[in-house]
Amino acid sequence: MPLTPFHWGPSSWIGLLFFRFLNLCAFLIASVIVDVEPFFVLVLNLNYPLHGFLHTFLGGTIVAIILSGILYRFRGAMNKIMGVFKLSQESSFKTILFSCIVGVYFHIFLDSFLFADIKPFLPLDTNPLYGLVSYNLMYLFCGSSFVLGGLLYAVKLSRGKTRLILKVVSSFIFAGFIIIMLGLYWLSWAHSPFDDGPFIGVNYAEDIEVHPNSKITLGNNYVFEAYNGVDERAPILVLRDNNEKLMWARLMVVSDVKNYENCKVHELELSRGRKTPTGYHVQGVAFWTYGHEAVNFYLDREGKLKEFYLSW
Repeated sequence: MPLTPFHWGPSSWIGLLFFRFLNLCAFLIASVIVDVEPFFVLVLNLNYPLHGFLHTFLGGTIVAIILSGILYRFRGAMNKIMGVFKLSQESSFKTILFSCIVGVYFHIFLDSFLFADIKPFLPLDTNPLYGLVSYNLMYLFCGSSFVLGGLLYAVKLSRGKTRLILKVVSSFIFAGFIIIMLGLYWLSWAHSPFDDGPFIGVNYAEDIEVHPNSKITLGNNYVFEAYNGVDERAPILVLRDNNEKLMWARLMVVSDVKNYENCKVHELELSRGRKTPTGYHVQGVAFWTYGHEAVNFYLDREGKLKEFYLSW
């Protein structure tokens, strides 16, 4: 997720909804703590995946155990801070540990839909969740969740008839929120405002005499291919029709766009593609100047490349 605070959207209403079973402060901290990993990778320019060991359930468990010990030691301070918001809790170590584990796991679960470099079930080298939810649908879910969190917080502070009214209103809004999210699940969304791009690349007119490194079939109409190492400038993108006729070929160049003059894509691996109401959406992961990042290609109904974006 591009900004860690996005995780606090769904964490806020889940934590308030299950206030009796979770330590809210521990849960909120745990739901963002593993993003220290991409933070240090970016700040220190480390040769390490943005979403590495800490973004696995194995690594996350270790983080949760360590964090729970620290937070239990400072539970008095946590209680005073939450008391300012009238949300103080007296929690046992078991409750804090459970809250940390759920919070860390929830973070990894959400991120697994968005990033190809995450291997949540390590030692299994796979991420079956990647791409099942579109970027903007996830951002919409997390952003809208702040509203639900605010409503539940208002219910928590209210009394008497006001509390009853807010409970009824919140129930209807919550039900509508879930229905809308499910209804939007299969829709194709435009790129996130936090993505790098848009890029379009440049035409490539030379013959390609090697097999693609990865390819994706788009329905019964097209095959989208990626070639690495053929041209030193960038990977090559190719679209063919169902008879293997070349439709177009483009170099995945990004340096022709303002503010990206010194950037370069080195490798590309395609992961999945699907048909959308406006054309086709192809996803993958690219290794470029800023490390491994997810990449999204958008094609129109005739197969023309409209644009592509990179996002961490």
